[in-house]
Amino acid sequence: MSSDFATGLGLVADVLLNPVFPADELEREREVQLAGIQSRRDDLLQSASLAMRRGLFGATTFGLDPSGSETSVSKVSVADLRSFHLRLTVPNNCVMAIFGDVKTAEVRERSEKRSVNGSRSNRNR
Repeated sequence: MSSDFATGLGLVADVLLNPVFPADELEREREVQLAGIQSRRDDLLQSASLAMRRGLFGATTFGLDPSGSETSVSKVSVADLRSFHLRLTVPNNCVMAIFGDVKTAEVRERSEKRSVNGSRSNRNR
């Protein structure tokens, strides 16, 4: 809703500029991902689909399991997540689309203010 624009923009800016990568949450997500990988391996249709993609595309993007492998998921660390975020969350690599019943001038002003005044001070958490 347009009445929630400032709150929504603030939330998006906070998530992008001040991410937190708690180790316990990473471990929980790792367990979920590993269970999903095992479940797909036990599903004949999903296993066949992945084998077909691997056969068609090899070890390239389209031939890989989008969820990763047990090995790759097990190796991800909090430091890896921070590094990935720092490398990819940069102005020239982001697009923000805002649409709806909002005033263009207000969107521009608030967005520019958040990007200029936003800090990345909490990235070491």
